[in-house]
Amino acid sequence: MSTVSPAFVMPGLTKQQLEARQGGIGASDSERIMAGDWVNLWKEKTNRQAPEDTTRVLAAQMGNATEAFNAYWYTMMTGIAVDRAPAVVDRTHRHAERPWMLANIDGLVIVDARMRLWEGKHTHPFGSKSEAPARYLAQVQHCLEVLDLEGCEMSVLFGNSDWQPFSIERDRDYQALLIEREEEFLEYIQKDRCPPGDVTPGPGPSLELMRPVDFRRSNEWVDKEATWISTRPHALRFEEVEKELKALVPGDCDFAFGQELVCVRNKAGSLALRIPSKKDAERLREVIADLEDREELEL
Repeated sequence: MSTVSPAFVMPGLTKQQLEARQGGIGASDSERIMAGDWVNLWKEKTNRQAPEDTTRVLAAQMGNATEAFNAYWYTMMTGIAVDRAPAVVDRTHRHAERPWMLANIDGLVIVDARMRLWEGKHTHPFGSKSEAPARYLAQVQHCLEVLDLEGCEMSVLFGNSDWQPFSIERDRDYQALLIEREEEFLEYIQKDRCPPGDVTPGPGPSLELMRPVDFRRSNEWVDKEATWISTRPHALRFEEVEKELKALVPGDCDFAFGQELVCVRNKAGSLALRIPSKKDAERLREVIADLEDREELEL
């Protein structure tokens, strides 16, 4: 009796994730929107054209196949664990305020007590490796906006000869432009109207024009640098306590309050901890009055 190796199962998006992407704008869509590829993307989103079949595109499939190894290698090289639990990688993440903005991510990491996006890439070994993050600018900034994170740790495999990690910070100015263009494209889908075929590509980072800057003699920089260093521990503790307070709120509670703060759950299920707004104060009075009435009845 011969022994047969088990069939290889190519990792990839789940059926549910693919269906969710059809109804919104995902990270890979954002790259095409910023690149000006509106007509083809519009045809795919409106089922007028089938998406490109990448099952036989080596580069695309190699990236899928090496994603788990990439996370393993990143952890071994940096000591930072990558969270690739099903709740993270098999879930379609949605923007809290713009539910049409979607993100399927490779993982999450904790760096300096802060959660950050993790993206694993496998690309060719040619050209300037320092420019690798720029190739995924729109995709990364889209995901950071969806998850409301301040940065991304990118792990890049260059062929089979090199590996480098990169840190990418949130760029709110670029995100504002990205959202504006995505909303404009979405309108063509909603109105079922074909976009123009000559959309100008969005701006990317001008790497050739970038330069180092020495701020060692800048009083303003040095002063703010000292303030950043002295206040950083307090900021980290603030984030820790906020998470601890939110963790106390039961899953079936949409409005929790204490002596000075309220914690409100929105329709997407996210919790917001804050000093009561005028609307919060009105609800707080109603809830407290109702509780007092119940106490009187029980007495």
